[in-house]
Amino acid sequence: MLGEPESFEADPHSRALISALLREALGWVEVEAAGRRRIELRLPQQAVTLEVPLQRAAGVGRLASGRPRLRDSAGVVRPLDTPALIARLVAEPGLARVLGIEDPRAAERLVARVRASAANLDATLSAREADIAALFTKPLGFIAAEQGLLLGHSVHPAPRLREGLAAGDEALVPELGGRVTLQLWAVARERLLQGGGPSAAARLGALIASDPAWHEQHAALGGDLVALPLHPLQH
Repeated sequence: MLGEPESFEADPHSRALISALLREALGWVEVEAAGRRRIELRLPQQAVTLEVPLQRAAGVGRLASGRPRLRDSAGVVRPLDTPALIARLVAEPGLARVLGIEDPRAAERLVARVRASAANLDATLSAREADIAALFTKPLGFIAAEQGLLLGHSVHPAPRLREGLAAGDEALVPELGGRVTLQLWAVARERLLQGGGPSAAARLGALIASDPAWHEQHAALGGDLVALPLHPLQH
């Protein structure tokens, strides 16, 4: 495909991956021609150039970018999805050295993590499709806002990896609207370290007092122990 027009089709997992790579790898060039911007990274071992269309100049955080693509020496342009993009990146020796993945096992693990994250993100966007318009247009409470962070970290190669979660653990995933019951632990007072001064202790006390069962359990502990609510993954 010669002279393919700039495409800004949504590709959030590739944007996060490219945004992370831009911080790690040298050799990126920003190009502006005919009123259009893009960044380019030469992959000499593969005799191709990685191109990423930009909606504005590259800055801090997630790039406002379109779908990445490869341009070969004949000028033929091929779009890349995220699995193909990460496979190309780890196959370039210079990049592998910069990223510390010269060991094939490390490269394979990075590829697997990026692909798993991309699949999870696609599933999340599909599951929350009916909510997306409201997330961008309506006032949100704290919980709705936290659960509305669908894309994950803006500068991370695998922002929706979810390592350590098993099948059926959707209740632990905020962006899928998960709800969990906090676990109450008894912690030796001298083992509990917290910042925020007296106000932090007061807020913890107010949280415990807000639940009658927690308040009863806390009252039964005595002075040497403190009740501490923990998320199931923390617990």
